[in-house]
Amino acid sequence: MQNIRIFVVTLGLACMGSGHLDANDSAIASWSIVVTDSVDIDRGSWPILARVQLPVGIDDPVFVLRREGRQEPVAHQVLAVVEPDVARLADVADANDGLVDVCFFTDLSGCGMRRFDLDLVVKPKQARLGAPELQYSGERFGTTVDAGAAEFAFDSVSGQFMSYVPQQNGRGEEMGFVQDRRRPIHWNPDVWMPPASWGHVSDWDTSKPELTPDFSESRGPLAYRSVRRGVMPYSNETLAEVSYTVFAGMPFVLETSRMEFTKDTDIGAVRHNELVFNRGIHTHGIWPDDTGKPQLGRLFDPENPKKIYGQIKRVKADIPWIGLVHPSGGYGIAIVNNWYGSSAPEGNAGPQDENAVYYLLDYGEHPAESFHLNFSYVCRTLLTWVTVVKGSVFGERSAFLTFSVEPDVEARYDYLLRWTKLLRNLPVVEVMAN
Repeated sequence: MQNIRIFVVTLGLACMGSGHLDANDSAIASWSIVVTDSVDIDRGSWPILARVQLPVGIDDPVFVLRREGRQEPVAHQVLAVVEPDVARLADVADANDGLVDVCFFTDLSGCGMRRFDLDLVVKPKQARLGAPELQYSGERFGTTVDAGAAEFAFDSVSGQFMSYVPQQNGRGEEMGFVQDRRRPIHWNPDVWMPPASWGHVSDWDTSKPELTPDFSESRGPLAYRSVRRGVMPYSNETLAEVSYTVFAGMPFVLETSRMEFTKDTDIGAVRHNELVFNRGIHTHGIWPDDTGKPQLGRLFDPENPKKIYGQIKRVKADIPWIGLVHPSGGYGIAIVNNWYGSSAPEGNAGPQDENAVYYLLDYGEHPAESFHLNFSYVCRTLLTWVTVVKGSVFGERSAFLTFSVEPDVEARYDYLLRWTKLLRNLPVVEVMAN
C-alpha cells in the first residue's frame, strides 16, 4: 500500500539524444530544455535544475548550454543526484547511476517560459557567470556557504544544517542552537523506540567510524550540494539519507530526506523536518491560516523569559509552510513543504499518516539549575506508537527559507509570502532528447 502526496513537479528526466552545435562542433548527446512558470510573480534570476541521463561511460560530463537560437553559452554547474524516492529499495548509487542535475540561472517573468539547448561535448566552452557566486569556508561535513542573501553553516560532526545568518536586513548575526556545545538546528529524520533514547541523523558523528555516514558533495560557484547516507544511530538499523542544496543569491536551502526501516520496529514516534533553536532567538511561531494569511503564536517573552509556553499550535502535516520568527528583530526561518510520502512492502498495511501533524513547542522540561538548556522548535510527527514493518520507507522534500520582516505593518510579511509562493510553485522543467 502506498500513501503518497505530491505537491509540485520540478524536474524532467530525459534519455540521450544528438545534435545541436554547428558544423565545426560535434555533440556526444543533446537535449532541449523547456522551463515554464505558473506563478504570476516575476522571479528575476532563478536557479533551475534540469535532470539528464548520461550516456554509458561518461563519468565527468562537459556541457554547453545556450538559450534557444543564441550562441552565447549560459553558465551552469553539474550536481550529483539524490532523491527521497519512497518506492526505491535499491542502493542509491545504483538507482541514480548516470543521472546528473544541470544547474543554471534564468530570468523568469510571471507565467513565463524559456527554452534552452544542452549539448554534451568533448571540450569545455567558457561561459560568463550570470549570477552571484557562492563563497565557501570549511570543508566536507563542516562547510559554511555564503549565498549572499543568507549564510548557511553545516555541522562538522554530523553534517546537519547548523545555523543561518539572515543577511536580507543587514543583521549579520548567527542564529543557532547551543547547549553544552554548538548543536545543529536541523535534527531530523529521527526515530524513538522507548525505553531507548531518540535516534536522529544529527547523532551521526565523524569522530566515530561506526557513526560516520557516507558523504559526497558537489561544490561550485552557482550551487552547493551535500549528500549523506548511512545507518541512523539508535534506530534499530534504520537507513537514512539527507541532502542539502544551496544556490547563489538565494535565501533558502533545498532539503530532502529518506528513511528505510530494515527491521520490524516498535516505535514511539517517527518524525522529520525539525528545526531547533535556543529560546529567545525567535519569539513566535508563524503559519498560514486557510486563506494564506500569516498567524502568530508566542513562544518567548523577553520581558518574562522564565515563562514556558509549551505546545502553542498543531496544524496539518501538509500545511504549505510553517516557521519561527522574531518580528521586532526583523528575521525568521520557515519550512516550505513541497512533498512528503511513505510506502510499505506489497501486501502489508504499511505506515499510516492520517494523524500526522506539525507542531510548534516551547520546551521547558529542564529544571531551574539547567533552565538554559530549554529550547523552542517546530517539527512534523508522522507516526506514534505502532510497529513499523521491515521495508517501510518515508521521504520528504522541503525548503528552509530565511526571511526578513518588514517594518511597514501593511507589508510586514510580504517577503515571506512572496518566497513561499515561489518555492511552493517551482518552475516545471521539461528535458527532451533531440
